[in-house]
Amino acid sequence: MTDENNPMRRVKKERSIVIGELCRNRRRGNGIRTAAMVILFILMVIGGSTSQDAQTPSARGTSRNVRFRPLTPGERLVFNVSWSNVPSAARLEIETSARGTFYGEESYGLKTRVQTLNGGWLLGDIDNLYSTYVGAASGLPFRLINWLRQGRGEVRQIEETIRIDQTGQTASLSTGSAREQMTIPTGTLDLPSLLLALRRQPPQDGGRTRYQVLFNRQVILIEADVVQRRRLETSLGSFNSLCIRLLPRKYSQFQTMLWLTDDEERTPLLIRAGSPLGELRAELTSSTSTRPGGAEPPSLGPNSMASVAPSDIFKVGERLGYEISWGNFINIGRASFEIRQQGVLNNQPVIELHGEASSIGVARALLTVNDQISSVVDARQLTPLRSEISLREGRRSKFDVATFNSSAGTASLSNGTVIRLQPGTLDLLSLFYNLRALNLKPGESRILNLLNANHRPQTITVRGASTESVDGRSTTRIEILNGENALLATGWITTDQQRLPLKFTSRLPIGELLFKLVSVGNN
Repeated sequence: MTDENNPMRRVKKERSIVIGELCRNRRRGNGIRTAAMVILFILMVIGGSTSQDAQTPSARGTSRNVRFRPLTPGERLVFNVSWSNVPSAARLEIETSARGTFYGEESYGLKTRVQTLNGGWLLGDIDNLYSTYVGAASGLPFRLINWLRQGRGEVRQIEETIRIDQTGQTASLSTGSAREQMTIPTGTLDLPSLLLALRRQPPQDGGRTRYQVLFNRQVILIEADVVQRRRLETSLGSFNSLCIRLLPRKYSQFQTMLWLTDDEERTPLLIRAGSPLGELRAELTSSTSTRPGGAEPPSLGPNSMASVAPSDIFKVGERLGYEISWGNFINIGRASFEIRQQGVLNNQPVIELHGEASSIGVARALLTVNDQISSVVDARQLTPLRSEISLREGRRSKFDVATFNSSAGTASLSNGTVIRLQPGTLDLLSLFYNLRALNLKPGESRILNLLNANHRPQTITVRGASTESVDGRSTTRIEILNGENALLATGWITTDQQRLPLKFTSRLPIGELLFKLVSVGNN
């Protein structure tokens, strides 16, 4: 059988050609990182949502205000990405969070997640999350938070924060301890906010619109024009559509065609991009719109409320870093807990929390772990309103969003499952911060309800066991027990105002994990 008639041989042959091309790129100083960057660029062009009062650069580089209907919180779009003859090479998810006052500005949050499938095939494992905050009135981005996890074998993790000053025409970039500032033109977009303009005000037929887009620490000129309107057949049905051609000038070989529904919503349906590495195709597979539960939580009583006002303990920017040990193996992983921001959601004061854990060094030879959780919690009672969990443990991968509705006593998962909950049920992150705020004394105990990482409700008991000294600091040793009074975890929390967990242990079937606090920072 010839290569042309044998699909497997044809895929292997094409894969060899692509690998050869990447090797030549590497000799030119590019390599897989550049290829991955360009592919992500093409993927993210279709990311975004609708906006109000979007401000769009015109063809001459100036801006004009156009008023649109408000953005709809809760919109979630999922795309399957195929590449050459690989039918499911990656997955793209775009979600719009609710409107609130974040980082001191009335704004919306956009989240875009790009994840390779089937072992990463050629580019290696990629699981990147991009958070963009855009002004509610302007539609322009003012803060970007990017979590980049990608690589082959040893996965690299990078967290990057970009603060954009549209008036001052500067972008301040922070990656770890590195700081950088660059000059940008007024009206600069990032990739998710680019689609705010494309969906709300596509180019006029026969005209061309130019956009300045911040990507990979450089401003790229992207030109867009409408090339056709036609009926488009997709897996979700048949739609009247308009096709927009996108031409990034710095990467002109990656001309991209984007199909939007030809109606008020202008929902992205399909993207096709040619490249030397084969055609990339992303097709919409699901579109949902659910409003986050934002009802005012009821009074929960002394068994589940924090004993100390959270505002007296937790400050925005606090970041706690831990080293993880297992038995005689020291420093097999790292974990961190961070208070990212506080604001107002549905007229309710909220705090956004973030936690992550990953294996490092020789531990990766046994199991590669890259877990992260983000939660939006009520600022007064530390009960969750929305929880997002992403787990990558070996070959296991899981991503779920849980929306909590305290008045209805439910949590709704992104897969459509609805779970009945007791009032005041916590998720894993809000449990961590509630343990700090409880301020238990030896002999005191509390009963808490928890929705665990597998989204199963359980009841736990937290009790103060004793007062002990750890590294010269006074702490309260607390114990966490399950419904059968079996010990699940132990923690040592300082008795001062910070209520810092200096260390804690977690009992697992494989043995006991020890988390030791090694850094306390403020971003």
